[in-house]
Amino acid sequence: MRRTRRLVGFSLFVISFLVAAACGGTSTSSSNPSKTGGLTIGFTNPIASNDQLHLLQDAITARAAALGDKVIAVNDNLDPNKQVSDIDQLVAQGVNGIIVFPLDPNAIKPAVQRAEAAGIKTIGINLTLGNSKATSVAPFHASVDQGEQEMATGTANWVVQQLHGKGNVLGVGLGIPVPTIEYQMKVMQQVVTNGGLTWLGRVDNPTDDAAGAQAPVAQALLRFPTIDAIVAYNDPSAIGAYAAVKAAGKAGQIRITGANGVALDQVRNGEIALSYDLLPWVQAICYVNVITDVLAGKSVPVTTVAPVQQITKDSVDKVRAWDKAVQQIRSGQLTKCAAPS
Repeated sequence: MRRTRRLVGFSLFVISFLVAAACGGTSTSSSNPSKTGGLTIGFTNPIASNDQLHLLQDAITARAAALGDKVIAVNDNLDPNKQVSDIDQLVAQGVNGIIVFPLDPNAIKPAVQRAEAAGIKTIGINLTLGNSKATSVAPFHASVDQGEQEMATGTANWVVQQLHGKGNVLGVGLGIPVPTIEYQMKVMQQVVTNGGLTWLGRVDNPTDDAAGAQAPVAQALLRFPTIDAIVAYNDPSAIGAYAAVKAAGKAGQIRITGANGVALDQVRNGEIALSYDLLPWVQAICYVNVITDVLAGKSVPVTTVAPVQQITKDSVDKVRAWDKAVQQIRSGQLTKCAAPS
């Protein structure tokens, strides 16, 4: 199946910030609740104009509808202050629970506490990223993390295997220090170094798109005569890296990886060797399953980790179309917080 996805910035989809937490455990899946019926669930969307976040919202709405519930979504427009007022608005509207995609956990904490005081349960996204032993995410009831660790580790291990434990690796990060991306880059650096490779350093994409990555990678190609692999934080940056590599006459000599599963054609034609689908539609199932379990009084793990899917040239045509997945969620065919079979 041939399919394209509009290329969007990875930073917008993983914009939530790390928060401190105490020690505890994680789960890689949540239960599969039966129909609840009549619940109203709020969702704070960091920026609804982002394609992936818009699809995530649609999938959350579809999963809730399949359970007989409804969703009230608010658009925070990347403004922590608006997110605070949006949470207060959802409380005033009498929702039963809220799925919060935090822009700044510290800034919104009072609003979350007000929701809890009103008897409204909340869960947060990426609250325990980098702290897999967390035992509490108070005032939230639970966290659902997006699989950043698995994606970063899987990418780096793939590079180590492809280079047989010997070679030079360049990282491409984001010029704005978004903690989830910083965490992703840190993990990749650690894994490739532990695998025997040389981490040459990192260049940053100032504009979060393909054009923004091309110039710094071109400069790195001049500075480092031998680069065997380039690991980028997202697919648009990987596309920009390939443009620089091609212009330098080194196409096919450097393995390039991305992340977020939007550059399927580039993986298919070999320009990008590896990407990861963050599976926003699976994340939506995870979020709704966890919040409905919380509202049902069930015990849930402090952290549930949403699965991700590795994409290579051999597997790209097996990737499920996101819009089709939303339809299957709405019809009740897809119900589990689990990797696609």
